[in-house]
Amino acid sequence: MCIRDRLKSQCYDSSNNISVASNNNIGIANANPSHLFSVNGETFFGANVTVNGTLKDNSNRTLQVYYANGDIAWG
Repeated sequence: MCIRDRLKSQCYDSSNNISVASNNNIGIANANPSHLFSVNGETFFGANVTVNGTLKDNSNRTLQVYYANGDIAWG
């Protein structure tokens, strides 16, 4: 069930903790998603994850993976 918040113009499903903001951003465990898809909490992926871009942390640092010899393998 989607509960429409008329003041914020967003939809929030409290039973599943999913919200859709007025700008169509989707939030899981996040009532006010500021990104296109925002998940608050741990996430499990049961298959491969493909990234077309750069993985960054909340300090805007890029994730990099190194080979044992010090060369960058990814990132």
